[in-house]
Amino acid sequence: MKAATVVLRGEPQRNGSGRWLCLLTAALLALTPGVAMAGPDEDLFKKADEALNKADMDTAIAALTELTTKHTASTYLNQAKYKLGYAHFLKGGFAEAMKILTPLTDPKFPDPGIRESATLLLAQTLGRAGEAEKDAKIKNTYFDQAIQTLNNFIRDYSKSENLDAAYYSRAVALMFRGLFDDSLKAVDDYQQRFKTGQQFQDSEFLRASILAAKAASLTKEGKKDEAHAVRSQARDKFIQLMQRPGVDVAVANEAALRAAQLFMDSKQYDDAIMFFRLVRPKADVIVSQEAKVKELNDGLARMITQFARMGGINAPPVIRYRERMMQEQAKLEGIKKEQDYSVSAALGIAVCYMA
Repeated sequence: MKAATVVLRGEPQRNGSGRWLCLLTAALLALTPGVAMAGPDEDLFKKADEALNKADMDTAIAALTELTTKHTASTYLNQAKYKLGYAHFLKGGFAEAMKILTPLTDPKFPDPGIRESATLLLAQTLGRAGEAEKDAKIKNTYFDQAIQTLNNFIRDYSKSENLDAAYYSRAVALMFRGLFDDSLKAVDDYQQRFKTGQQFQDSEFLRASILAAKAASLTKEGKKDEAHAVRSQARDKFIQLMQRPGVDVAVANEAALRAAQLFMDSKQYDDAIMFFRLVRPKADVIVSQEAKVKELNDGLARMITQFARMGGINAPPVIRYRERMMQEQAKLEGIKKEQDYSVSAALGIAVCYMA
């Protein structure tokens, strides 16, 4: 019996989360200490900052749009343009984000810090646009552009604080482009260079996902023996990661659903069912993510004290910590809004049994 078609989200499109990591530089997150917030442009900038910290993208976009269109002489103009692109990225408005970010990456753009950050964010935006695109030719064009932009970033900004994000994002883009061996090499490069990187655990799940995608591709090509060997590697890697203490439940859930979908597409129904059964209910994911956000919030005061001599809340390490907080808060809001993957998993199991 032929399996019915089931639509499962192969790659969850969470705001500011998932496999595309976006980081801001210190200059873009913090207001200059001691500056009085006294004008309409400054008020809009502050309002947008507060909205971004709360993951309220609609308010941030409205405030930043007003600032960039009505206060073109503002000293905050360039920062506001970047943050406007960032807010559209987090909301999923990739076309609008690309339109805003592209001029900021021009070699003649006067602010090197914003130019650097905009280049990385543009690459990540291209990658997310590729994921969302239905047309295969356009999809691959987006991924090719993302890969090229990331290669340029790694070449031109080899001392960047965000170099780890560029290496990780390049591995993601290569996977979605179907260049699996290159993607696995890119994961190796990331892990060798950034052993304490924030995305290290995610990179392990990424490796497993690449193997699963490669196995599915080999199956479609009729290379059954090679596909079986790679599929076994992927399955063993997923199981190993999901049994680790302290695993990120949200990351594990996405990985399990992706693996299940890939195995189901290649008609490996027993493996697909096994991974579908590893998918946790939405309520469990929310509890886990809320605990992570609370832990980060509780740690902020300690970070400010630890780096008091470097500027406290405006110290670069604290700024990066605050950015991670914002990412995780946006991730939590995305989880609350998205579908319950355990329902999709139950449907997927039913389809596999009917196959």
